[in-house]
Amino acid sequence: MSRKIATIIAYVGEDGRYQPVSDRAAVAARASHARLILHNIDAVGIHIPFPVRWSTPGEQDMFDSGRLTAEMLRDLGRIELARQVAVLSSSGVETYGWLPETSILGALLRYAAARSAHTTAECR
Repeated sequence: MSRKIATIIAYVGEDGRYQPVSDRAAVAARASHARLILHNIDAVGIHIPFPVRWSTPGEQDMFDSGRLTAEMLRDLGRIELARQVAVLSSSGVETYGWLPETSILGALLRYAAARSAHTTAECR
């Protein structure tokens, strides 16, 4: 039986104001061998131009999963979030970005529940 990978979601922005959150979440993900998803609050309310055609089988599933790789984020024009994901990924932490449609806390909690996330890192 395979073990389910734990998921940590960190609330981040594209200007570094939440860098301590990202750093803390990366440490926790590394220590627990968890997947890290960066919840990009700066994407809220911005139309995200997802492709209308998918070039490879399974590509649409990745976009629909809410786990966007650095390459996908670059393709969507989210350059700073793509950089953050790439840096953390290259440091050995399985990292993805998420572009939420709303800033409502309930949306974050539903997203976390759907991925069985057990930790959400946030600023206080």
